[in-house]
Formats: sequence, C-alpha cells, structure tokens
Amino acid sequence: MIWHDHLGLCETKQRPLWIRTYRLGVWRIGGVIAVNQMLANWAVNALHVPPERVWCVRNMACLAPRSTNPPVLPGRRGSRIVCLANFRPEKDHTVLIQAMARVVASHPDAHLLLVGGGDPGYVSRIRNLVALHGISKRVTFLGERRDVPDVLGGCDVGVLASVSEGLPLSLLECGSAGLAVAATSVGECPDVLDGGRAGLLVPPSDPGRLADALLTLVNNLEMRSEYARRLQIRIRSEFSPGPIMDRICRIYDSATGARGTARMSASAGAIQ
Repeated sequence: MIWHDHLGLCETKQRPLWIRTYRLGVWRIGGVIAVNQMLANWAVNALHVPPERVWCVRNMACLAPRSTNPPVLPGRRGSRIVCLANFRPEKDHTVLIQAMARVVASHPDAHLLLVGGGDPGYVSRIRNLVALHGISKRVTFLGERRDVPDVLGGCDVGVLASVSEGLPLSLLECGSAGLAVAATSVGECPDVLDGGRAGLLVPPSDPGRLADALLTLVNNLEMRSEYARRLQIRIRSEFSPGPIMDRICRIYDSATGARGTARMSASAGAIQ
C-alpha cells in the first residue's frame, strides 16, 4: 500500500487525529508519496515513516481539451476573475470576497466566478457575505462543473486566496489554460508561480493586498499576458504528466520489488 498525501492542512493546525492512527500500521505500508516537502517531512517526523520510504512528487497538470461549444459566462472578457476551489475554510473565500468588493469599487466591470462544491452551510455564509458587500451582480456561483477547461478558457485571471495548501491543482489548471494568476504565498504556490516571476504572490488573510494584485492584472493587459505566458511555459516544463508519471511508476516498482520496464510501459500507456 502506498499512501498519496495531498492534504494541505498542516500549515495552520494539527493534522486530524484520524490521520495519526496511520502510525499503528505505517510500518506495514510501502511508503508515502507527498505532493510537497512539508507533507513529506510530516510523514517522517509525525508518522515516523523511514525517510527512504517517503517520496515528494509534484502534482501534474492534466487539463482536457476545450469543447467546440463553450458556455456563455457572465461578465466581460478582460474582466473575468475565476477561483477554482471547493468551498472549505482553508480556501478562505471570505478574504476573496472582501478583496473582490475592493476590486469592484475600482473596476466596476470586474466579475468573479466561483467554481467548486462544498459544505452548503459554508457556501451560504459566503453568499451572505457577497450580499453584505453589495456585489451580488459581480459574483457568480457556478458550483461543480464538468467543463472546467471551457470555463477557464473564457476567463482572464485566476485567483487563490487559501490560508493553507499542498500543491494546488487549480493553479496548474489556470496556468495550462493560459491565465495569469494571483495567489497567496502558502504551500507550494510560490514554487508553482516561480517565486512571483510567473504570477503575483500575496500574504494570506490580506484582502487589501489581494485586491491590489487582482486590479494589477485586470487593468494591465500587457502585464497580464506576460504573466500568463510565463506560467504556461512553467507548467508545461515542470508539471507535465510524462516525467511525473515515470517517477511514480519507478516508486511503485521500487516499493513492490518489481523489476523491468514492462509494468512502467504498460502504466504509461494506460495513462496516455
């Protein structure tokens, strides 16, 4: 058994107690694959998994092709901001809405699209916050979508306001789709955005700084295009499926004692 750990809670609080029960059987598992070094260190230090059985492997970008019949989205091109994140407290939609209120005050055409599902109670609180700030006409809840590539293709700026992350697939997908991105400096977000060279990084829980970053991207087409270009190149070179799947196959072969390349070739072919 290989445990693939991608939960991004360990920046802000103790991991849930049920995870710690893995200690009881951790000596029997083949190893842990973590999506960032922080989680890999946690497996070694908290679960006492031998370091030689812990591997850090990045998430990969696997965005499906766009359809020939894209959806009609609210807002205008050049001013659409999209947040691709399920509704959970660590994604901090509260700060995002506070930031969006400031964005709309300066750029009335700006429109935020929220993509993702989650706890209905949490969604309701965010809806109430949107109404409280008077920006209901500038924020659209799209819910869970099966046409994420098409939605991203119709947007201009991606945003992530999280207070905690592992390695967020949403940034990889936004980058693959050619969007410029503003994100908080948590988890592996700085690595994905190349330390701020391929996107704008802001501190978590700071609606003012987040609003400034979003306005910078919305108001400056040339800068937005350059950040989008840099991020797309970085995603293609550093987070493409081929090299990452090769490494995962090697890890499984190592953990199971398999030899030869037949299994790896078969796995790669199935994935393609």
